[in-house]
Parts: sequence; structure tokens; C-alpha cells
Amino acid sequence: MSCNAPHHVPQRRKRDARALTEVVQLRALAHFGLPSSAGCAGNRMLAAMACALTPPGRRTVIDDSPEAITAFLRPRPVRELPGVGAKTAATLAEYGLHTAGDVADVPQSTLQRLLGARAGRALHEHAHGRDTTIVSSPDAPDVSQSLRTDAAAGSSRFLRPSANGRQQGSFSASHWGCVLGSGVPVPT
Repeated sequence: MSCNAPHHVPQRRKRDARALTEVVQLRALAHFGLPSSAGCAGNRMLAAMACALTPPGRRTVIDDSPEAITAFLRPRPVRELPGVGAKTAATLAEYGLHTAGDVADVPQSTLQRLLGARAGRALHEHAHGRDTTIVSSPDAPDVSQSLRTDAAAGSSRFLRPSANGRQQGSFSASHWGCVLGSGVPVPT
């Protein structure tokens, strides 16, 4: 080989959120024997909702198109939206609002009159699939490092209890939010 031959430097393949989710799920299974469910979407709220509905060993991806978001959200019970507890769900039910689609069809001002300015605005945004929560921060841990460290130490810093009793953690790739659930019941 001559010294002026081109030197090939392999490029790191940039992974999208779907591919990254698959890698994390495979690593969790290979290293810890944990089958996991995963949800991937344009924001963390949708990803968490998708993950909660996904059985272990599977992943649900919600495309970033308005049609895909609407198709996923509209039939969901209003109780599955973030910030909707039993009391809010009961209040909404009094007005015939049982699904996220029902809530999405109501003007924001009506929701604000029913629930208050902040809660009404937040619910209106969530019912349309919008979440202003920041998905990642500069000090967010590396996912593979968190899984490796926390599972070995028995810690639940990365994987934490979710509403459905499975452990759950989140990460971001590009602008997508992803949520990984281990399928392992949380000890109480």
C-alpha cells in the first residue's frame, strides 16, 4: 500500500430513535435478561403512553405525522392523558368527555373554564399530542451506561416505577422521545 493511498475512515452510522430503541431493548435482554417494552414518538408524553400499552418484547412507534398522532390519541381514555387524575376525569365525564378525542374537540377556553387556566391549557395541548416538556438535558445519563450501572447495582435511578407497575426509563434520540419499560414488576 502506498503512502498516498486514500485512508478509509469508517463513518459512525447515525441511528434514528427506532433503531436506538431496538439496540437498547436488545442490550437489556442480552445483558440482564430483561424483556422490555418500548414506546417511540415525537415527544416523551406520547412515547410514555405508547410504552404503557406495549407488551414486553415489543415496541410501539408513533410516527410524527398529525394523522398518526390523532389515530393513536383519539380513542384513548381521557384518564391516560398526563395530569388527568380521578377527580379531573370525573369532572370531564360530567360533560361527556370520556376520550382524548372528545377533549381535543372542545375549545381550549371551555376546558379552562372547567378546570382552570393552567390545567385547561395543558389538557388541551396533551389531547392534541403536544408536550412542551424537555425530553433531554445536558446532564442526562447515557442510556447504556445507566442500564449497565443501575441493573448491576440493583438501583432504580434510571428504571423507575410507572403507573402500570413496570419499571420505566426514558431517553432521547434526535428530537424523538423514547420510553423503555423493563416489564419487571416494581418491588413495593
